[in-house]
Amino acid sequence: MDASHNALAPLRDIEQTTLTLGHGQSASLGHGIQHVYYGIHPQLSTLPPVHTTISPPLGRISKERPLRGRYDLITGIQGGSEGRVAGVHVICGLAGSGKTSVALEIASRSVQAGIQTWWIAGNSGSTLAMGMRTLASSVGVTEIELAHSDPADALWRRLGQLDQPWLLIIDNVDDPSVLDGGGSNFTDGTGWVRPIVGPSGGVLITTRMATPSAWGSWCSLHPTMMLSADDGARMLFDYVPSSAGSIHDARSLSARLGGLPLAIRLAGLYLAETSGIPWPDPDSIATMAEYQKAMDEGLIPDNESRDTFARAWSLSLQLLDNRGFRFARQTLYLLSLFAETLFPFRVLLDPPTLAIQLPFEGINSASLWRTINALADLGMVDMVRFDGSRELPEHLRIHPVVRDITRIGDPPIANAASYLEAAARLVRRVVEDANIGEADDVKSWKTWGDLTPHVMLLTRSVESADATAGSVQELVPAWCAFSDYLMARGMQADAEELARKSTRATEKLLGSQDSVVLHRRFHLAIVLAGRSKYQEAEGVFAAVVRDYGRVFGTDSLRFLDARHRYADFLRERGEYPKAERILRMVLATESSLRGEMHESTLQTKFCLAKILGDKGEFPAALECFREVLDARIEVLGPNHDHTLHTRHNFAHILSDMGELSEAEKLHRRIIDDYVSKYGPDSPAVFASRHCLSHLLTSQGELVEAMNQATIAFEGRRKIYGETHPSTLEMRTCIASVLTKQEKSDAAEREFRAVIKLLEETLGHEHYQTLRARHELAHAISNSGDSIGAQSALSQLYAIERRVLGPKHSETRDTKLCLEAEKRKASALRGSFPLHGGGKSSGRKKGRKK
Repeated sequence: MDASHNALAPLRDIEQTTLTLGHGQSASLGHGIQHVYYGIHPQLSTLPPVHTTISPPLGRISKERPLRGRYDLITGIQGGSEGRVAGVHVICGLAGSGKTSVALEIASRSVQAGIQTWWIAGNSGSTLAMGMRTLASSVGVTEIELAHSDPADALWRRLGQLDQPWLLIIDNVDDPSVLDGGGSNFTDGTGWVRPIVGPSGGVLITTRMATPSAWGSWCSLHPTMMLSADDGARMLFDYVPSSAGSIHDARSLSARLGGLPLAIRLAGLYLAETSGIPWPDPDSIATMAEYQKAMDEGLIPDNESRDTFARAWSLSLQLLDNRGFRFARQTLYLLSLFAETLFPFRVLLDPPTLAIQLPFEGINSASLWRTINALADLGMVDMVRFDGSRELPEHLRIHPVVRDITRIGDPPIANAASYLEAAARLVRRVVEDANIGEADDVKSWKTWGDLTPHVMLLTRSVESADATAGSVQELVPAWCAFSDYLMARGMQADAEELARKSTRATEKLLGSQDSVVLHRRFHLAIVLAGRSKYQEAEGVFAAVVRDYGRVFGTDSLRFLDARHRYADFLRERGEYPKAERILRMVLATESSLRGEMHESTLQTKFCLAKILGDKGEFPAALECFREVLDARIEVLGPNHDHTLHTRHNFAHILSDMGELSEAEKLHRRIIDDYVSKYGPDSPAVFASRHCLSHLLTSQGELVEAMNQATIAFEGRRKIYGETHPSTLEMRTCIASVLTKQEKSDAAEREFRAVIKLLEETLGHEHYQTLRARHELAHAISNSGDSIGAQSALSQLYAIERRVLGPKHSETRDTKLCLEAEKRKASALRGSFPLHGGGKSSGRKKGRKK
């Protein structure tokens, strides 16, 4: 824990949290609050720590350049001799007006006064949520409390119990809706920030949004006014030497800059640079009077506040031009095309890739690096280092106002489309050539996550701007890779947004029958299927497969691959005969074109075996898997991932055929092989443990089944996080074991908690959500509530008929279970004998995965 968090005062009373599975005992001596939670296995109570700092970035404060002109604003917020901030205060104003600087000054004074102070970035909902959860952890909120209640509720309960004064600063909340949290609306006082009762705590928010209606009536708004001419002059002299002019010159230039702190700072940095040159050019601008004269002569048109910024930046860039930095303007314009988030320039920027684009012809590694440092020296961009590291920075940040003004200006040398194509080519190079790892490799996710906002913004730009066909073609590999990454991360809504926008962009620029467009539509269908939007996905799949056949020919490999994936989709829909028919035709053609031992041919045969198993043709499926397994051992080797995955499915068929002992032995050997290859904490190991848990449950070995499920759950939670679909899948598995253990109440509570998270993460109609709802109905029935089970099954059956279709195996199983519940209720009333019904075995769950 950060040292700054150790100053928290003890809570007023004793607070005890008890976690128990099914039943438990606890004793406490003292008085206070006791929290008792049921339904989570005892080993599941610890989440991985959230790695983000919430300490104020006081290193940004310069002793040589104090904050100017903000005394009244600061005392209005931090009044009183003790320097406390009471209530909720919002500093609002134009970008560049110094809101963050005021917040930093208040943070510094609070820290010096011994007040516990936290700093959280509010520029996005995910960043804010991470910071608030880190804050919750630092003040003693347990992950169990976060899991069983609204996180904001849990945090504010604990903040209300603190005795010593505290201050929470949330910076750059330009969209107040990010503060909504789990509440209906931030202004209702139910979000991440709430009205403060009592004198101990205070909240300070900085934002561009100055509209009073956007903030609650319980918030005090403080606009950041422009600096007076005198304060602006003092600020200028914090940067420039006395040789740059008189106090009158400084006051005049400050007024000419509109009193905007950022514009004054940039002008000061520029003059500090030029006034120190021993051999100035005859036409150089080295004094404040010359700086103002250049502005008055219309170096850049003015009259609006954004023009004030632009004038100062243009002079700074002119300085770089004069110093030989001929790529400064181009580089700044290129950077402005990317998102406002941290820009991983060491990964994205590549001089050889840029050099083939007209605006950057002749650039090399040295000139690019010198240009970036020159822009940083003049305050145009900020080089970002983490945790006080002295290593070379890997990220930079362009001020959002600089970025906005640059984007709307005329691009230097070439047109805007050429810069967009350059940005697209950089992204393509990263995906295809840079060593950033695979999209589904957990170890590479941080880098992929850093790049994602920039790819999303470029996609929107290509869709809406006058982009070229070249930009689209450059981005296609990135669209595929980042869609895969987003799906692997469980961010399926973002994956769908990317797929839809990229498809529209390609259709707009290339035409509906271009091969690139067909590829994007095909990928859109895959994403829609992953989102369980089956009806739309089937329409897209069918149309694309038809177009592939017309454009490439029915014997082409592209057409075969498209039909193969379409057959996989049909299998997911439960349309086994149609899927089998397509795969057998694909297999025959592939065997002829590629050969029987080609991996694509073997994969087609592998999928055919899965369909045979789904149809209940177990001996045929077993023989088909055996042929694929023998071939893959020969071609790929016994420890290749594809070989191990084939053994995994082979074990499932053995289980379906009733050979449970042999299936268990094979599953355990597969786990051992994965551990030997990847170590005990790999996703493949946890997937195999998941399947073994299902098998053990069907054998009645419930203690060992729970042990395997728990290990898999903890491992997935550590890798993926609490709300990832793979993690929630394991919680569903654990709840199912609880049901088998006749701990129906605990199982029902766990199912309901999981379903809530699934609905938030994947949606109400996603296949995984529906499956969990079916298991919940089984737990309700097991508890003796037949009426409740019937109600749950009836609602589920109606959804499955619409989403999955009436012929899908899951829909049919739900119908059978509903009929069985009705017979069960009738039998209990003495109307009919009890017989039949029940959900079919869970064999498909592991194999489909």
